[in-house]
Amino acid sequence: TVRLNATADFPTDDTLRVRVAVQNLSGHKFPTGYPSRRAWLHVVVTDANGTVVFESGAWDPESGEIRNLDVGYEPHYDRITDSAQVQIYEAIMGNTAGDVTYTLLRGATYLKDNRLPPLGFTTTHISYDSTRIYGRAAEDPNFNRNGDQEGTGIDTVTYIIGNVSVNTDYQITVEMVYQTAMPRFIADLLQHDTPEVTRFAGYYQSADKSPIPVASITVGAGPTGIDHPDPAVVAETPLLVQAYPNPFNPQVNLRIQARETGWLTVTIYTVQGQKLHTLYSGIAPAGTTTLQWDGKTTTHTVASGMYYVVATLKTPHQQYQSVKRILLVK
Repeated sequence: TVRLNATADFPTDDTLRVRVAVQNLSGHKFPTGYPSRRAWLHVVVTDANGTVVFESGAWDPESGEIRNLDVGYEPHYDRITDSAQVQIYEAIMGNTAGDVTYTLLRGATYLKDNRLPPLGFTTTHISYDSTRIYGRAAEDPNFNRNGDQEGTGIDTVTYIIGNVSVNTDYQITVEMVYQTAMPRFIADLLQHDTPEVTRFAGYYQSADKSPIPVASITVGAGPTGIDHPDPAVVAETPLLVQAYPNPFNPQVNLRIQARETGWLTVTIYTVQGQKLHTLYSGIAPAGTTTLQWDGKTTTHTVASGMYYVVATLKTPHQQYQSVKRILLVK
């Protein structure tokens, strides 16, 4: 399985930037096993009216095929700028001529293998020659890496979406979906005229070909969700918590800016140091994570008064903490 995190900001008034971090929670590559399997990111951005302004990773419900798929195979992406580009985690076999093949006995190499490696996976391991990363992912500085450090088990993909407005609210939904048998793999099999293939074709044609949801997350962007981060502050400070409005009632917006990708925990404490509520605990990509707190815990609404927001960021080589005092006025 995987964990998702997403952050959004506006680098310009008409451009929305969404960073998606995917963390592999298993102890092996994801997806693992037979090369007919694949998983991909389905990203949808809608405006305040519910109109879709961007969608990557949509699929045909009847065939189960991803729309706008490249001929041959879709490459790995570090940065996606067009809705026709899709981040697919998969292993694509190549034959001795370097062409795509779906037949195991003809598989001489991999043309692409960007399946998410597990935590601790490195290219210097003694077994890397049999588990290596193939294709563009091998050169991606945000794939299983945090700077010079390998083994994060995280891929961070940046989506650049144009023709939007900084003055409009947007909702970004990110979903990881999984498919056991990709349609191109099945189409290759169905070329063979045997009783076994004919029987399988009957099963396949009557099956639901929709991918299986693995994880999802929804974040907002716009004048009521986020504002422009200060690049200078982010560059000089490993971790920073900002709160607005402050004092607040009924809700405070929290902006956590991190210089590195890592495990982020955001917790609310009383002035006496009592832990009240954990707002977030998970992987956060470098950049801005936005959260809201409405003065409630899982069991009750808190009284007016002063509270502390404590953010802790753990990276492979360092731990950072930032504290922000907030005031709830009723």
